[in-house]
Amino acid sequence: MSRYSVLTVGKYTVDAAEFFPGIPLVTLLHVEEFGWNRAYRVWASVNVVLAENGNGAMLLDTGYGSRISGDTLSNYGPDHVTRNLKAQGITPKEVKTIVCSNSDIHHYGGLVRMNRKGNMEPVFRRAKVYVPDDYSNGHDASILYEVASVTHATELLCGIQMLPTDMGLFILTHVGGEVIAIPGHLAPSWTHLTLGTCPMYRGFDIEEVRGRQEELLRNAENHGWLLVFTHGREASSGYVRRTRDGWVLRKVS
Repeated sequence: MSRYSVLTVGKYTVDAAEFFPGIPLVTLLHVEEFGWNRAYRVWASVNVVLAENGNGAMLLDTGYGSRISGDTLSNYGPDHVTRNLKAQGITPKEVKTIVCSNSDIHHYGGLVRMNRKGNMEPVFRRAKVYVPDDYSNGHDASILYEVASVTHATELLCGIQMLPTDMGLFILTHVGGEVIAIPGHLAPSWTHLTLGTCPMYRGFDIEEVRGRQEELLRNAENHGWLLVFTHGREASSGYVRRTRDGWVLRKVS
């Protein structure tokens, strides 16, 4: 059996200027996808992909888990990755492959949890984990899991393709005739594509970023990719097409 699900496992607030660098606040105030919190912060979702294709369950990103604490705790909602998996009929021990698209805690934090003794333990005990090259060896997951750093274009037997970029791992996976694409920080939401920005554009030429986003959109349309946005709020995934008025997204619920 082959199937996939895009699961929203958490949410957090982020400074709007940091999330949408280079975009005037007056423009951001009219963005409908993200609800506003206090102090010009927007609510972003944390979305992961659960896929099955005969090679066991695969998880693309893990959410932030229970790793958030201290002053930043108020900016986060509860993380529900294991609860959402169970709702799909999957237990953590059935997950065989995990790919973390980015080295931010929103993407890898769900790998571990604290047990009753106050020690960190793996959530997905039987999984092999693939991470970007800039993932720190100091993270708990590096000790608790078999972790592989992706330094070049890599394809796994389970059908996952990973391409390292300066904005995280670009991930493609084939599931039941669908090609699911996770573009990482180049397009964490549909709104980033419509505004022509991304959270990591500082240090990059903005025209280069927009050129790469345009290339992503063309490839998604030409190859029929289902784009998954790891931080999209109203639109976590969808198919794109070009119209006279520009690019449009057909949302997939």
